[in-house]
Amino acid sequence: MTEQTQSLLIQSYFRARWPWLLLFLPLCGLTGMGVGFAFAFAPDLGLILGVLVGSLPLWLSRVFRQASPSVTAEFILLALLIPVGFGVSFQALDSILSDENIRVAAVIALLLLTPPLYIAYTLINARNIRSREESADHLATLFLGPPIVLSLAMGTTISTYVLLLVHYLQLRNTDWVWVAEKFLDRGIIPPLTLILFFWATLILINKAWTLRKEKALLRSQDRLSLLVQAHGSATSAGDPEVEADSHKLDDNFFHTLWKKSADSYAILRYINWAIPILGFIGTVLGISLAAAGIQKIISNQQVSEFSSDLGQAIAPLGIAFDTTLIALSLSVLLMLLQTLLQRWEEAILIDYENSVRRGS
Repeated sequence: MTEQTQSLLIQSYFRARWPWLLLFLPLCGLTGMGVGFAFAFAPDLGLILGVLVGSLPLWLSRVFRQASPSVTAEFILLALLIPVGFGVSFQALDSILSDENIRVAAVIALLLLTPPLYIAYTLINARNIRSREESADHLATLFLGPPIVLSLAMGTTISTYVLLLVHYLQLRNTDWVWVAEKFLDRGIIPPLTLILFFWATLILINKAWTLRKEKALLRSQDRLSLLVQAHGSATSAGDPEVEADSHKLDDNFFHTLWKKSADSYAILRYINWAIPILGFIGTVLGISLAAAGIQKIISNQQVSEFSSDLGQAIAPLGIAFDTTLIALSLSVLLMLLQTLLQRWEEAILIDYENSVRRGS
């Protein structure tokens, strides 16, 4: 191979991957620096480690010819997002709920990097999906979206944003004190409820984004439509004795389509069930604590001494009522969003099914 050919190959290699460097390397470097700040080791060392990790897709693709840079980058982002999202969020939440001093500069710096990492993962994952072979499960791509654990990590991060904002606002404005009391002074149940709510919201947003793109592709009759590709794979790879009966193939395909559409809401149904249950657990916990406090007063004091300690004894009733209020309010909103999205999805699928059956 001549030097000119090698030079052209290297130039084309980096031109094809230059957008990766613009997006991927700075994110990995800043994430490494943020980890250095948040977990109290050298930020400059974290920056170096982040850049080294970010360069792995390029080096691995050169060492191992079969290694795809985009797939490697996707796995690296996933490996960064999950520990960063959970680790830093739990560190911040523990500080807020225990009334400890929050290392705001360290925690916020890393938390602010989580959404760009999540967006970068989503874009790279979408690019990888488009480049997959036609044997890929297009219906799973259409309905399932990003990994559930990743959405949970991002939902935890967003919940931490909200609670940090509430904590900040109560310090600046006394009107926010009553809001902070309901979310920050009622134990772990309100933060858990928020985490479930934003987890489900992210799943709904991802489904809505995918459906919007799918609807646009169907209108333009684009072959990149996941429904079109899935239907083509299902009707061209069946039993030879059955392939002659296109109606039966269509029936089998749409049976699978509707089943996967319904199954894709399983996690959302669970979250819609779990949020009110958490509120009711808070109710039982608050009443139990209040009853225990009243019983302690009755057993240790005279009736004339009740008034001084009765207020403190019934204070846990705030947990009982506030946790239920938060949980039921979020559950109502989440159920509304899910119902609207599900009806929109059903309308898209019905239109596609009708168009296929009219054409067959």
